[in-house]
Amino acid sequence: MELDRKGSVTQTGLAARFGVLVMVLFNVALALSAVVLVIWLAGRPGLHWRMDLTRDQANTIDGQLARTIDSLTGQLTIEAFLRPFDPPLEAVGGELQARIFELLLQAEEHAPRTLKFIHHPYLPPEAGGTELLARMTEVGVRGSFNTIVLSYEEPGEEGSPRRNVLNLLGEVAEVDLGNPFKHQGNYRPPSIVSYRGQEALLRGILKVTQGEKPLAVFAQGNGERALLEADDRALGRLHTALLADGFRVEAWDPDADRALPQETAVLALCGPEEPFRPETMELMADFVLGGGSLVAAPGLEFADGPGSVTELLTRFGVEVQPGIICRPFMGASGLPTVGTPRVAEIVVRAENMSSHHPIVAPLRRGDRRVRMIFSRPLGRGRPPTGGVLIDLLRSSNSTWRDLPNADGTFAWLWDEEQEESGPFSLAMTSVFPIKRQGPAPPPGTLAERPECRVLAIASPEVFGSALFDTNRDFLVNAFNWAASREFRVSITPRTADDTRIDIGSDRSLFYISLFCIALLPLGFAALGLVVFLRRRS
Repeated sequence: MELDRKGSVTQTGLAARFGVLVMVLFNVALALSAVVLVIWLAGRPGLHWRMDLTRDQANTIDGQLARTIDSLTGQLTIEAFLRPFDPPLEAVGGELQARIFELLLQAEEHAPRTLKFIHHPYLPPEAGGTELLARMTEVGVRGSFNTIVLSYEEPGEEGSPRRNVLNLLGEVAEVDLGNPFKHQGNYRPPSIVSYRGQEALLRGILKVTQGEKPLAVFAQGNGERALLEADDRALGRLHTALLADGFRVEAWDPDADRALPQETAVLALCGPEEPFRPETMELMADFVLGGGSLVAAPGLEFADGPGSVTELLTRFGVEVQPGIICRPFMGASGLPTVGTPRVAEIVVRAENMSSHHPIVAPLRRGDRRVRMIFSRPLGRGRPPTGGVLIDLLRSSNSTWRDLPNADGTFAWLWDEEQEESGPFSLAMTSVFPIKRQGPAPPPGTLAERPECRVLAIASPEVFGSALFDTNRDFLVNAFNWAASREFRVSITPRTADDTRIDIGSDRSLFYISLFCIALLPLGFAALGLVVFLRRRS
């Protein structure tokens, strides 16, 4: 029933009721259609429009990073393996994780079709974290948390992604440990010294997307460490890491294959224990002098003499000196102990690394270490004309060079009168202009290499699987540097350190004075007048 104009009650017909029902259902369907349409439009990247209203553009990725992501033709997957930091880095580590997490979400939102971000929540093994550990092993980080893994696949390359690993400490940010011990006084909590999230992310993207895969060739057949075996002294884990980092890796037997592969970018000599033939020595020297790169470590039993790595490195200004670098270790009594081969194990800490070289600078910032066993000291010789020698790693002042006895054995004791004390160079680079016209630059180097690069490492044990967990980043950085893949990029920080208004370079002071002295008081006076007039009326 309904009321007519005179207020009397009248009966409503069936048709009228049905019409009301149809109108209600139509309005509901229209509203649902509008909601579905808005959701559908929001998911269309071509129609996606967003505005960042923050003053420092805190919700927008840098323009250089955005352009790089927009240029991707394949699928980029970013996986974050984060877990709480150990004391005293809980608070500063949580802040760092929140910042990189927000950056990765913004990057995914910028290009959801080509970039996929996956966060793997931390679970201990007893709580179901075995799948997490299996995935970490699959992507090559194997239990190393607080890392970001980038995987990139071009169309047609499905199943063989190029990968790069970013460590939060060192590559993404530098952290000052401060003085976290309150009972010692002068308490100062840990803090983030510098944050380079966008720069690190851009460098990682360039690393997995630009250029073809450079070819790293490992010499085999002269007693070198086996490339594909999995024992502690072999190179199996290094081989896997280089493949995941975008390299192609091949073995080269100079007796069977007289010439190096044409596309060789890096030649690696990992502790040969037998001499090379003279023609092989000339072939390797011509490769380097023509613009190639060499990564080499002398053998343990055969370290010098004709056909040795020592003879080859001498041509490039690096001298492998006799003896083994040793350091006392703390025994069960708590006192320095010598006299056993254990003194030949050296740990290079961050303060003994070069602060500017791209191989070790990230390790120094991240307070990483490099472990070596049975290392021979490296000396400075005479590099080729225009060459520069740089020490990357040095031993501590407490080391000494243990010289062999007459029968070739070592006493593992310091003879103060005959043996020299440290520090000693443990890794050295020699960089010099091209001396001979070589083949065209190998693919994967991104640009024509204008120089020859040699990296000498004091011990072949550095490359082995036994020390790989500690030395992984050093080795991967070394091969990337040798292949001219430093990927130096720089992104301006999101918020400038000095946020004061520069009132001396434009009319800012005039506008501030006009607003504060004239407009603001007049505005309040006008508002008061309006309120006064309304109350009077």
